[in-house]
Amino acid sequence: LVWQILGWATFCIVVLATSSISMERRVNGALPTLGHDILGVLWTKQYSFWQLGWTTGKAGGWDWMLMGTFVWFIIVGPLMRSVLVVRASRQTEQPDMTTSRIALVRQRRERLSLSINFVGAFCAWEVFAVAVLMVDLLMPSITNTIIMDKRCAALTKNSTSECLEVEFDMTNTFALVITGGLLLWIVSYRARSYRGFD
Repeated sequence: LVWQILGWATFCIVVLATSSISMERRVNGALPTLGHDILGVLWTKQYSFWQLGWTTGKAGGWDWMLMGTFVWFIIVGPLMRSVLVVRASRQTEQPDMTTSRIALVRQRRERLSLSINFVGAFCAWEVFAVAVLMVDLLMPSITNTIIMDKRCAALTKNSTSECLEVEFDMTNTFALVITGGLLLWIVSYRARSYRGFD
């Protein structure tokens, strides 16, 4: 029963993690401020995994391939694996089962174990977490050197000489991604073990 609850909890958290706003892009500096003041352009945008996937492919062409790769490894893979974990958690042996029923349950569990293992190759949340951390740490220092001009300080009220700086921050709901990833890993490992969920 514990593993069934954990299986369902993992599924729910993975669904929430893929659909909740978990990242925010902020564009700071004199030029974005000027663009906002004159044209009303809003540079700050929040993203869920689904929105980030669609944004990746907005330009069309080869960007669709990038979008497909992102969606497959960050959304579809973890969702498929969480569904398989729920199915595997329901394959338990009961004391009152016949020998043929126990054999059938073990056979299903073995197939699900192989499927969970296979689909695990298409889950890349740990890679994504490292990439987001690196972008969070490095993007501001990279982007504020793109345009360096002392005149930018005259364009803003706060006397900063930064013309352009892009930041990506994780929102509080990114904790769902971390929790879902850890739960998915733990429950998948348990499902793939020889004992399964018994």
